[in-house]
Amino acid sequence: MSSGFRIAAIGELLWDLLPDGPRLGGAPANFAAMSANLAATVPDRLDEVFLISRVGNDSLGSQALIQLRAHRVSLDYISIDTKLATGTVTVALDSNASPTYRIHENAAWDAI
Repeated sequence: MSSGFRIAAIGELLWDLLPDGPRLGGAPANFAAMSANLAATVPDRLDEVFLISRVGNDSLGSQALIQLRAHRVSLDYISIDTKLATGTVTVALDSNASPTYRIHENAAWDAI
């Protein structure tokens, strides 16, 4: 029996569509990825990091799962929605490089 901790993150898994290209995002997804990176440095203290979320059955969803797997985040609790697309947020920068965000509604993570 392991004595390590398990970390769960619950919530949005989406893509930030930045001017220089898409980046995997969503606070829970980012937290899970960073926690899993930490888990690799303390394997006797942290057994598993998983994300409870949902992606669309699309290329962005597939790419999100590939990136999370690369960070060693368990995908066991990420479901795939056959009707809703993977979430996206369009990020625009003004002349002062201050961002504005447009969150696209009715995304897969809305239906966790």
